[in-house]
Amino acid sequence: MTDLVGQGSAFDAEAAPWYQSTYWTSGVKTSTCGSDRLMGGYKVLGGANTKGQYWERQYTGIPTPHNVVYLTIKIYPIDGWDKWEDDHFEIWLDSQKIIAWTLETYSPPAWYPNICGDPTYLDVGAMWMYATLPHALSTMTFRVVSSLNQASDDESLGFRDIKMEFKQISNPPSSYSFCGSFQGFFFAFQCMPMS
Repeated sequence: MTDLVGQGSAFDAEAAPWYQSTYWTSGVKTSTCGSDRLMGGYKVLGGANTKGQYWERQYTGIPTPHNVVYLTIKIYPIDGWDKWEDDHFEIWLDSQKIIAWTLETYSPPAWYPNICGDPTYLDVGAMWMYATLPHALSTMTFRVVSSLNQASDDESLGFRDIKMEFKQISNPPSSYSFCGSFQGFFFAFQCMPMS
């Protein structure tokens, strides 16, 4: 199962079923970063800070039987994330936090020239996240949470390219595991496995 993989108007159609908790501009859920269309991004979430604001989608009709899901998602940390202020994002599946990463986007050599957002910031580029977790239901609630302490014109979060593979395996995991990659660069981030 894939979601948010298109570009342009095809991507915006995929974004339509997603709920967004707040808006910078009424009804706007998507933005463009470089050549990619994103859910979220620069000036999408509203408010003086975006800590705890989120996007959510309920998936139904998931094929059964299965006992494990393999998840891949592409994350875009945009502009000035501050590790010392606990700026991070979270991914929740069925009310369980499975990924939470704190990011520091000021530490070289991970900088790129500005890709999107505020042109005065350098960017770190997209990151791929991978997770494996037990799952057996025909439905799933998927939530991406922004835990950034400033408005989305200073630090923001975008995502796309969700892929979930539901499998029936002989020795399923009893808990989740996750990891990520950052386009081959050393990156000053901290993995925070949640329990």
